[in-house]
Amino acid sequence: MRIAHVGMSTPTDILAEALVNLGHEVEVFRKTDVLKLGTGTPYRGPQHLYKLRKFDVIHLNAHRLLPFALETLIPGRKIVLHHHGCDVLGKGEPRGAQWAHHRFCNYDLVPWCPGAQVLPLPVEKSVDWSGFENGHVLHGETAPEKAGTRHVIDACRNLGVELVRWQSERKLWQHKMELARVVIGKVSRWHGMPGMTPNEAMAMGKPVLCWVSERVRRMMPSGLPVVSVTPETLHVELERVLQSRTLREELGGRGREYVQTHHDPKLVAEICAEVYGR
Repeated sequence: MRIAHVGMSTPTDILAEALVNLGHEVEVFRKTDVLKLGTGTPYRGPQHLYKLRKFDVIHLNAHRLLPFALETLIPGRKIVLHHHGCDVLGKGEPRGAQWAHHRFCNYDLVPWCPGAQVLPLPVEKSVDWSGFENGHVLHGETAPEKAGTRHVIDACRNLGVELVRWQSERKLWQHKMELARVVIGKVSRWHGMPGMTPNEAMAMGKPVLCWVSERVRRMMPSGLPVVSVTPETLHVELERVLQSRTLREELGGRGREYVQTHHDPKLVAEICAEVYGR
């Protein structure tokens, strides 16, 4: 199949590569390059619509791209709408979303995307870095006001540990993650699931803290080795993990196994390919 992925994200690039490995022709179109990945074909909306006409499947990442879906509803082309985060969280899908042939979403978005299929985040395999520690805590969120970042800053300051925050250059960011002692995702009671940063950290064998809602935990495969924290419990749990190398190694080993089992890009690509081919 010829598949166009429209919209930039790390999971998009990983999924596209996995689909290529399955034998499909895939091209990624992006409007911006916030993560400085340096890949993908520029796409500027209606004036570039012609670029999508050669594809069998158009996979749109985030509902803000819905107008592109409506413009590309051409007979013989399948439109897949994929919700990733704050574009629908607490708001719901936009009118017209039901016109897509299929809808995917993350675990924490299920209440706002009724009928959408949950798709696990694809995570690349990584070298085990759990034995390497620089001592710093890493926390990277592009929307800190919604992630509870101020609570992370306060906890690290009170514990006297270095905090490394979001780095827009991906290779530098991964290097900082490789040497982190602990990685913290979103701690506010908003998203409720491990995002891309926690999953990539687990793939490296790093212990992860973030808020995991009970609803999300029930939906996800069992055995998720993430320490669930809230703004109120973050300080105590972070101190507990920082003080025990044995606990960090246990969480890191379980996390790496969990990601390899449930977030294998090939598995995620096969789910998508089955949907594309219906």
